[in-house]
Amino acid sequence: MNHQTLFFSPSINLCILIFFVISETSFAVDFHYQNCSVPTTCGGQNISFPFILTGGQKQPFCGYPGFQLSCNEEDGYPFLRLAGNDYRIHNISYQNQTLIVSNAVFSDSDGCLPLVHNITFPIDRYKLAPNQKEIILLYNCNSSLVDESFSKYKIGCFEALSGSSTSVLALPRDEHQLFNNVSDKCGREAMVAPVEGYASTVGNELGVEVALRRGFMLKWSASNCSRCELSGGECGHIDGYFSCFCPDRPHNVRCQGDG
Repeated sequence: MNHQTLFFSPSINLCILIFFVISETSFAVDFHYQNCSVPTTCGGQNISFPFILTGGQKQPFCGYPGFQLSCNEEDGYPFLRLAGNDYRIHNISYQNQTLIVSNAVFSDSDGCLPLVHNITFPIDRYKLAPNQKEIILLYNCNSSLVDESFSKYKIGCFEALSGSSTSVLALPRDEHQLFNNVSDKCGREAMVAPVEGYASTVGNELGVEVALRRGFMLKWSASNCSRCELSGGECGHIDGYFSCFCPDRPHNVRCQGDG
């Protein structure tokens, strides 16, 4: 019986090698998709596009520029940094693109309150939802004034540079007469916005304080993620532009039918 030995030329061997490399590559899952598909939570809340946790498992490209959050697992809440203050996020509605947030100092302060900055937003990303109530914080208020007529509006104290402690009042901005009667007896002021209601509608002495702790509603503006998610992709960005990360590669809008 005759035996034949098959020899392959170097060019054929190279073609076979290229074939296997291409085949291996075609079955590889895109690294953007792999990274962004890892579930992320903070305090039981789902954290996904456009938000990204700083220092988390996901890479920054899984979120959107300007939507970084921090997570304090001990406290049990994600936090958003705005105007020099940390805002505790009570709820995230991805469907409505809204957040319920409150200034952390109103819940975390055991003694005197720090000076709260006027709240400002990067208007290209966040804005107040309609029908929010504004509260004016008045610092350095005369203690005798508070004891006499405005005790139910007192939310804490403020320690001046001299070491003396004065009262902090929180007054509804739309109650003009109330504000005019007391504003000249206090010093610094700052505005905040609770979700809804205040002392006159909550019906108890802690009405304003409760409203501040419950917080207010923010609407955010970012690229819509729904078409990408429905197609099985994960939303993110490349060089600041929205991208739909899919198992094969990044796409512009969704995983099938676009570039």
